Amino acid sequence: MTHFNRWFGTDGIGGARKIGLPGGWFIFELLVAFALSAAYFHFVKNYAVGIPGDTTNGFVFISCSLSNFQPEQIFDVWKGRLSGMLLSGGLFDLLVGHSSGKMDQFQFVFGLYHSVWLFLTFLVVILTLRQSLFINLGIFAGLMYNFFPVAGLYFYPWDIPATLFFTLAVLLFEYRRAWLMVAAICAGCFFKETVLVCALLVLFIGQWPWWKRLLVFAVVVAVYVLGKKLLLAELHVKAAALSMNDARSLADLLDPRIFLANLRLLFSPMAGYILFVNAGSLALVLVLGWRRRFLPYLTVILFFLVGQFMYGAFNEFRIFMQILPLSLILLSERWRERSGVELEKYPAETVSGWAMRNGLPALVVVAVVLISLSTVLVGWCYQTVLRSGGGGDIPFLETACGWYKNGFDDVQSRLTDADAGTLDRKQTDRLKCIGSWYARACVVAEMKLAGALGNSGHQAEAINCYRTVVGLEPYVDTKTRDSIVNNLGTTFLKHDQIDAAISQFQEAIRLKPGFAEAHNNLGTALGMRGQTEEAIGQFQEAIRFKPDFAEAHYNLGTALGRKGQLDEAINQFREAIRLKPDYTEARHNLDHALELKNASTNQ
Repeated sequence: MTHFNRWFGTDGIGGARKIGLPGGWFIFELLVAFALSAAYFHFVKNYAVGIPGDTTNGFVFISCSLSNFQPEQIFDVWKGRLSGMLLSGGLFDLLVGHSSGKMDQFQFVFGLYHSVWLFLTFLVVILTLRQSLFINLGIFAGLMYNFFPVAGLYFYPWDIPATLFFTLAVLLFEYRRAWLMVAAICAGCFFKETVLVCALLVLFIGQWPWWKRLLVFAVVVAVYVLGKKLLLAELHVKAAALSMNDARSLADLLDPRIFLANLRLLFSPMAGYILFVNAGSLALVLVLGWRRRFLPYLTVILFFLVGQFMYGAFNEFRIFMQILPLSLILLSERWRERSGVELEKYPAETVSGWAMRNGLPALVVVAVVLISLSTVLVGWCYQTVLRSGGGGDIPFLETACGWYKNGFDDVQSRLTDADAGTLDRKQTDRLKCIGSWYARACVVAEMKLAGALGNSGHQAEAINCYRTVVGLEPYVDTKTRDSIVNNLGTTFLKHDQIDAAISQFQEAIRLKPGFAEAHNNLGTALGMRGQTEEAIGQFQEAIRFKPDFAEAHYNLGTALGRKGQLDEAINQFREAIRLKPDYTEARHNLDHALELKNASTNQ
C-alpha cells in the first residue's frame, strides 16, 4: 500500500505539501469519473443526429469519414479543426464496415467518442491534483449547461478534446514542463484553434530569456497557421489561415457583428445564463481568482474570453468549456487558502506521486501518451483519407450506401406506424430528423460512389446512383439538391446523353437562380448540340454571376471563335489565362485565334 500511495499521491496547482492518496480513495475517484462519463454517454448519445430541423451534430461528426467526406461543406472556421473530425470519422468508418445501419449503433459510437474524451480529462485531473473530486464534479456540472435548449444542443468532435489539451497545457506549465506544454498546445490547436491561447503561458516562463519566449510563442502560432494551410491544401479544402468568423479577408476577420450580438446578450435576460455558465465557475474565477501567482492563468482566461467575445456565440455555452477545468482548479486553490491549508514550495520533481516511477510525474507520462497517441491516430486517419482521394473506394462506398439506405428504410417503416397513430408527435418529429440525416448522408455517399463509378468507366451505374439521390428529394435541402442535379447532368453529358443533361442543368438553374456552374454546363451541352448562340448566352450568364469563372471565359471564347468573332474570343481567352495562369487549353486556343486573326489581316 505504501508504494501505491507514493505512485498516486498528487498535489494542487501552485505547490503544496505532498500528500499521498489512499488506494481506496484513488479507486473511488476513478469509479466516480467512470460513472460521470457513463452518465454523459447516456445524455449525449440522444443528440447524435441533432434536433428536429437541425442535423448539424451528425453531419459534422461524419464529415471527415471515408463514406461521407465533405469538410468543404462546413463553415470555414471549422475546417481547421481536423483532428477531432478525422478521429470521429475514422470511428464511424469502423461502424459502417461492421454493422447493418441502425441508428442506435451510430448513437453508441457518438456517445462513446465524447464520453471517452471526458473520462481522459477526468483521469488527468485525478492523477495530478489533490482536489480532483471537487474539480471533476464541477466539470460535469458545467457540462450540463450544454444540454439547455437555449444553448443549441450542439456537440462537436473537437470540444472535449480541446478542453483536455487546454487543461494539459496549463498543468504542464505549472509543473514546469515547458517543452511538453508546447507539444500539448500544438496537438490541441488542431482540435480547436482556441487552444492557442495557452501559448501566452510561454511568455511567463521566467527561466527563459525574452527572446526565447517570443520565438517559441511565434513558432507555436506558425505551427498552427502553416499546418492548417498545408493539411487543407492536401485535401483540396479552401479556408483562410485565420478563419474565425468564417473570415476570408482582413475585413471579415474584423467584422463586429458577433461582438455586437454578444454585447446585446449581456444586456438581455440571458445574461444570467452567460455569467454563471460552467456551473458558476466563470463568474467566480473572475471575482476570486486575482492572486499574483494566478496571473498567467487569469491572463489566459481573459484573452480566451476576449476572443470568444469577438468570434463565439455566447448563447452556445459549450464555447466556455475549455476554461472550465482551469477555472475550477483556481477556485479549488482559493478554497484551500480559505480553509487555512499551508502552502509550501517543493521542486517540480517532487510534486507528483509518480516521481518514484521512472523518475517522471504522472502528468508527464499521461501527457506523452495522450499527445503521441492522438497525433498518431489523427495522422493515420489523415493518410487514409488522402490515399482514398477524399472518399472510400467503390466497395467501401457501396457498403456505406447500404448502411445509410438500411437506416433510412427502417425510419420510413417506423414513420408508417406513425401514420397509424402508434407514435406521438415528439417521436414522429424525432424520426423525421433521423430520416433526414440518413438521407443527407446517403446523398453524399451515393454521389461519391457515382463519381468513382464514372471515373472507372461505369457510367450507367453512376447514373443510377444519381437517380437514387434525386429520388431522395423530399429529404434533401435545396442547396444540396441543386448540386446533385447539376452533377447528374454532368454524368449524362459524359455518357453522351445530351438531352437528359440539358434537362438536369435547367432544373439546377431553376432550383438555384444564378448557379454559375450550371449555366456553364448548360452552355457546354447546348454547344455540343450545335446551338452556339444559345450556348454563348449561357456562358455570359455564368460570367455575370461569377466574373472570376475561368472555365466560363474559356468556353465563351471558344463559342465566339466558332462564330468568327475573333477579337471577342481573344479577349475571353486572355481573361481565362489571367484568372488561371496555368490554363493550357486557353493558351493553345489563344495562340490559334491570334494566328487566324493575323492570317485574315494579311489577306
